[in-house]
Formats: sequence, structure tokens, C-alpha cells
Amino acid sequence: RNFSEEWSGYEVRKDISAAELDAPAKSQPYSYGLYLQGKPKAMILVLEDKNDYRYWKVVSSHKACEKKGIFCMNLLPHMPNRRSYISKRLKENVG
Repeated sequence: RNFSEEWSGYEVRKDISAAELDAPAKSQPYSYGLYLQGKPKAMILVLEDKNDYRYWKVVSSHKACEKKGIFCMNLLPHMPNRRSYISKRLKENVG
């Protein structure tokens, strides 16, 4: 199944400024966002290095989501990041 079948009614946006979710300046931009009726429901950060998740700019982007009750996940380069895994995590945390 493709994404639009699995997430009917949702919109995927790319390259979202962290400021959109009130994150501090220089926070990591979100690679992808999952929106329903114009409201963010999940954010995904595609990170370059396996240790990037520790950096302030990534942590602050996660905290901005947390404050708004929006699920946020990292995709790390050393992990397989299969569609099935991403879909499972989103379903567990979004709907």
C-alpha cells in the first residue's frame, strides 16, 4: 500500500522550519511533517550522523513537539528505516 492509502486525509510536508512549532532559533528543521486538516500530527527528523540526536538543535525540536503534543521521531543513518517500521511508529503514536 502506498502512503496516501494508509494515511487517507493526511498531508505530508517537507522541510518544515522548527519555528513553526515555536522551537528556539537554530533548532533543527523537520525533514517531514504529517498534517491533518492543516494541523501538525507528527514530525520526522532525518539525521545525518548516528550521534546527531544528542545535539541541542535536535533535542530542542523534539521538545517543541512535546510541548504541543505532537509525535516526533528521528530517522538515523545506521538504522534500516524501512517503510513498515516508520508506518508502525506513526500508527502507534498518531492514529
